Amino acid sequence: MTKIPLSKLNVISVNPTSSISKENPCYPCSLCCRHIALEIDAPEDARDFSELFWFLYHQGIKVYIDDEGDWMLEVTTRCNNLTDKNECGIHEHAPRTCKEYDISECERTIQEPYWEEMFASPKDLVNYLQKHHKKILQELIKNKEIPPFLLE
Repeated sequence: MTKIPLSKLNVISVNPTSSISKENPCYPCSLCCRHIALEIDAPEDARDFSELFWFLYHQGIKVYIDDEGDWMLEVTTRCNNLTDKNECGIHEHAPRTCKEYDISECERTIQEPYWEEMFASPKDLVNYLQKHHKKILQELIKNKEIPPFLLE
């Protein structure tokens, strides 16, 4: 994936009230219009981690710990206002969340991952528990809350 230098981003306006042209660093990406991320409470016990497994059993779901230590739930979902050309159909009337999006934090342009830990599958979460929370993992196994195939 091509990365755009941040210096170039500062020169080009990415305000949603401007038109999206080929000179705009957002063109034709629209990655930020293809998912939502919501902060969730950091898991503290087996019940909390069991809920994370439940999330990860669903398609289009990821859980991650961001670069500030916050736990996030990411849902892959396409914005209903995104056109076939990957342009915003309500560009001039976009919600505040879109207007205030900081392009310097764009996944396409940052040089380092925006996450410390990424859980794209239940197996990723098992691996994390094996490294950081063995006691909780054992409790989940004892309570039959993790299928045996995830432990292989």
